[in-house]
Amino acid sequence: MAGNPFAFPGQNEQDYSLYTIEILKNLKYLDYEPIDDHKRKEANNKHGEAAKELENKLAENKELVDKEVDPELVDAKIDCTDDMLEKILKADPEADNLRCLSQFPEDWRAFDEAVNENNVKFQTDMKTHHKEKMHVITYCMKEMRQSELKAEQDSIEHIRKLQSLKKHKLRDIDDNTEDRNDLEIEETENELLL
Repeated sequence: MAGNPFAFPGQNEQDYSLYTIEILKNLKYLDYEPIDDHKRKEANNKHGEAAKELENKLAENKELVDKEVDPELVDAKIDCTDDMLEKILKADPEADNLRCLSQFPEDWRAFDEAVNENNVKFQTDMKTHHKEKMHVITYCMKEMRQSELKAEQDSIEHIRKLQSLKKHKLRDIDDNTEDRNDLEIEETENELLL
């Protein structure tokens, strides 16, 4: 059961089955055996609380993900800085112990304000920098595309000139083959190749 997301320390095969049945409520078979109502009730009795806790955690995470984030922060790839201290506090297992301290709310508010002020400045600077960078990228892409089109037009024009020159030279060669010597024909061929 190592690496199994439904396995937890000290769990035996029976716990694994019941936990899996409780978490995956629509599961019809487990380990090639149908799941009956008796097993579902047993699973709910043993792991109902754990399943509710997991559902609550998932709901909290979904709320964090669904929370409206400034699209400019997302574009600048700094959306992780939004509500940064609150995220750190939620992730800290010792946060509840800190909240019990009488001085905590006042100290936390002052600290949060100071960090938030710097964070807002950082976000504003980064959004401005990102906008400037995107402007430069857009300008460069536009210039590159114009250069590509010009180079393509120049190439087409050179090809047309070459085709016309080749056509005239081949006509001259055909018309004057008898009058021209091998050296003149070779010079014409070399000119066409250039």
